[in-house]
Amino acid sequence: MNKNMTLELAKKLLLVAVAKAKEMNRPCSIAIVDENGWLVALHRMDGAPAPTADIA
Repeated sequence: MNKNMTLELAKKLLLVAVAKAKEMNRPCSIAIVDENGWLVALHRMDGAPAPTADIA
């Protein structure tokens, strides 16, 4: 398994996660981190409460 989290991969994962959140009608914030826990991407959906970005 490739352990390198790239921005390109993070963007693909965000698309999948956003689609699932929309399917569930749950606007939220989604954080993608690398294998060391460092933030690679953060996305707050329209309608998601602002604090969800900190929680993600």
